Amino acid sequence: MARVATRVSSPLFIGRQAELANLTEALDRAATGVASTVLIGGDAGIGKSRLVAEVSARAASSFLVLEGGCVALGDGGGLPFAPIVEALRRLPAVLAADAVDGLGSIEVLRSPATAELGRLVPELGSAAAPDVGTFDRPEWIQARIFEGLLALLRGLGEHRPVVLILEDLHWADGSTRDVTSFLARNARTERLVVIGTYRTDELHRRHPLRPWLSEMERLPRVERISLTRFGRSEIDALVAAILDHSPPVGLVDSVERRTEGNPFFVEELLASGAEQHGDNLPQTLRDVLLARLTSLSEETQQVLGIAAVAGRRVQADLLATVAGVPEAELERPLREALASQIVVADSTSGADAYRFRHALLTEAVYDDLLPSARRRLHAAYAAALESKPVPEGAEGASHLSALAHHATAAHEPTRALHAWVGAARAAVAAYAFSVSLTAYERAIDLWDAVPADDRPQGCDAASLHHEASLAAMLTGRPDRAVDFARVALSLIDPAREPERWASANERLARASWVSGAMDDGLAILESTAAALEGSEPTPVRARVVAALAGAHMLRGDHATAIVVANAAIVLARLAGSPSAEAHALNTLGTSTALTGRTDEGLRYLYEAFEQTKAIPDAYDDVGRAYANLSSVLLIAGRAQASFEIATAGVTWARSVGAAAGYGRFNAGNAAEAAVELGRWDEAEAMLDDLLASDAVGVNHIGTISVAGWFFARRGRTTDAERVLRDGRALVDPLLEAQFKGQIYVGLIELALMTGRLEDAIADAAAGLEQLQRTEDHYYIGPLLVIAARAEADVAVSARARRDPVRADRAAAAAGRYADQLTELATTATSRDVYGGRLAGSAAVAAAEAKRAAGTSDPTAWIEAERALKTRDVWLTAYAQFRRAESLLRTPAGRREAESVLQSAHAGATALSAAPLVAWIEALGRRARIDLAPAEPAEPAVEPTVDTSPAANALGLTAREREVLELVAEGFTNRRIAEALFISESTAGVHVSNILGKLGAASRTEAATIAARLGLVD
Repeated sequence: MARVATRVSSPLFIGRQAELANLTEALDRAATGVASTVLIGGDAGIGKSRLVAEVSARAASSFLVLEGGCVALGDGGGLPFAPIVEALRRLPAVLAADAVDGLGSIEVLRSPATAELGRLVPELGSAAAPDVGTFDRPEWIQARIFEGLLALLRGLGEHRPVVLILEDLHWADGSTRDVTSFLARNARTERLVVIGTYRTDELHRRHPLRPWLSEMERLPRVERISLTRFGRSEIDALVAAILDHSPPVGLVDSVERRTEGNPFFVEELLASGAEQHGDNLPQTLRDVLLARLTSLSEETQQVLGIAAVAGRRVQADLLATVAGVPEAELERPLREALASQIVVADSTSGADAYRFRHALLTEAVYDDLLPSARRRLHAAYAAALESKPVPEGAEGASHLSALAHHATAAHEPTRALHAWVGAARAAVAAYAFSVSLTAYERAIDLWDAVPADDRPQGCDAASLHHEASLAAMLTGRPDRAVDFARVALSLIDPAREPERWASANERLARASWVSGAMDDGLAILESTAAALEGSEPTPVRARVVAALAGAHMLRGDHATAIVVANAAIVLARLAGSPSAEAHALNTLGTSTALTGRTDEGLRYLYEAFEQTKAIPDAYDDVGRAYANLSSVLLIAGRAQASFEIATAGVTWARSVGAAAGYGRFNAGNAAEAAVELGRWDEAEAMLDDLLASDAVGVNHIGTISVAGWFFARRGRTTDAERVLRDGRALVDPLLEAQFKGQIYVGLIELALMTGRLEDAIADAAAGLEQLQRTEDHYYIGPLLVIAARAEADVAVSARARRDPVRADRAAAAAGRYADQLTELATTATSRDVYGGRLAGSAAVAAAEAKRAAGTSDPTAWIEAERALKTRDVWLTAYAQFRRAESLLRTPAGRREAESVLQSAHAGATALSAAPLVAWIEALGRRARIDLAPAEPAEPAVEPTVDTSPAANALGLTAREREVLELVAEGFTNRRIAEALFISESTAGVHVSNILGKLGAASRTEAATIAARLGLVD
């Protein structure tokens, strides 16, 4: 008779040395303040957990190791934040046992930033009940949890580096995936390494982890490790380590053939009793796993069957309740199960529990139960969970989700409906919105199957759809949110419940707005406000009118926004709704400023700012107050004050865990202010940091709108193209002019930088067509300036190509843009806020119009510089460049042009504005202007260009290369002279020399030869 294997798991760590080295490197980086995320994938049983356990053991002496695992609940999805909750629940015990310097307890790490973690684990904070039905950007709410977790991990890392292990991500709920992604994007200098594991054989075509993994793999601080099956030498070593002696060759052959190199299968085959060559080995995986059970007593097999229905892990008291026996009577069968290593003891969460050693064991035992036994045991678990008090925080949502899962599997719709509703609302309280959405959908599906008298009290189908709509919106599924909101609205009688009907309309409007149907959202708010007109002032009515004012503001209809905001303020004061009043006051200030009355608008904004800060838990309105105040200060030309307010907004957002929402918006404002202040290196670092910290989406729209044109002006054309492509896709469905204007400025700037003049003209027309439907004169100003510049470039190019028709058409367009901008700059409503800024833009556009008409003169550019008042450092340097260019066209202008061009070069160089620097230097070379007088003077004899072997061989000088390029463009001698600031006769001499060196009989032949040799495009 074969002997039973002396152990199940190998005492030695076999193989995986390259993977272990990669993980060790990640630990080393984390210790020095370089955070990273490592995702380990492989088939079930391939050794992911063993690898992680080895890394954890090696890190334990110098790292804080926090571990948690995802939990599957059939088709109901994972438990909300399951691995995070499990890891955080272990933290107090870990700190108590680890004696980390300065961290005797978790209390030391508590702060306003971590308070929201109380929604997950009550011991970590005391967050108030959530107010997720806010006016703006509800999709940012979950960021509070994420920022709180990052703040906690950052605080821990200051005492000791942290390893956060998240097992079984293939079972993760959407919230867990989101928070893991957030950590991967935002943890940078923290002493942290996040390690996640997932089963690749679970990832069917539509599995949500598939796109998530693809997105994660593109992040710079994320590494994926794929574990492969063991080879023959590794199997040999594994079998020998388990048996504690060298195995027979035939046995290893059989094990290798039947396990195909899966380490867990090797362990199970040996544990099933085969140890000699010829011993009977089970043929299938299921047989392998169940063979382990057949050697156990019938009592132990029954207990394991009961445990498997709970899932991979079950608490001891819950198991005893379902088994219907005292815990003491389970000791004998559980000891046998422990001895066989089918289950292991697990008390990490503070309660005695048992866990199957591998998920495959759980599945095999569960699948072996009869269907009737499964239903009976699911019903017993549901009853047992229902009898227990519901925990606080995310554990409460998990408790209710488990109860709902068991009741559903037991075919008990009434109990399941109550549990799904409770789980949905508990998940919202924990900001686990994807779990909440799933629970709401399950509850809605069950609603009609449960008799009316048995349904939850204080709840009806309309409220479920209304709440599900918000959950869908917060989960990033706006179309689904619209569907739920419409159903909710259809179930409410406006005559009987006007307030509830109005609230439902507000929800539908918000969902429509987020889904891109902004006109629909605005129409809904308008009709709802009209229907409520004449009714008593209430908080709901005030909220609807305040939301309507905000919608008009974002659309750029500021005159209407001002009227509606004033009405909302009156209603809010009568109804006693400070939040609605502050929201409307903020809208009033922003729209007042954007119509030109800056000082008045800023007074309203500062008042709204103070009122909002006094309202408890008004996170989104406080963030909005910082954002709009800093935006208007920048519009008013107060860049330094804008920078300070925006920076304070970023600090505030981090302190309350809202950095991914208005925190990011304020960071974008700070970066834009830094650009205007000429602090381009600082702005670039801020923008790079923001763009690297999260996926492109609505949260990034403010950052993208600045980064696109900034990267183009800095010469980062590849980055600019990527950012602007994403930005255009985001802003085209929106009505918000502030984002549209900047994105289109960036698109035109990039097209001009890369020589795509017709694309620039088309983008200008598209952007202006969209913005001219709004009253956002400030945001249309920069677009008109660059549109005039694009037309001027086209006109100059057309004249060089001897295309007067195209040149005249471009000149006319440039003139129209300049006239329109001049009219905007001189209107009564614009003088206060735009007098300085729009006047500068209008002067630049006027100078561009003259350049387009072929009559550019230095005076126009002097006026542009004077009107700009150096508010825009790049545009000032650009104006100086054009002024120098126009001076060089006059006989007496060279001396002045030299100093002006040197000033432009110094300004552009200080900004590292590479394209503008290149234009200035090219003009300097053509005009023989030394832009750096301290440098040695240029030799009198022109050197041969050493960058082209063909030019060297032909003996072409640098000047002749420049002339040849213009000849290829079709320039006459006169036009060459004008472009290079030389006499016409000198140009003729250069052309004659070129023809001779090329052996060409004509200018056309010279151009053909030059193109063939690659000397010109």
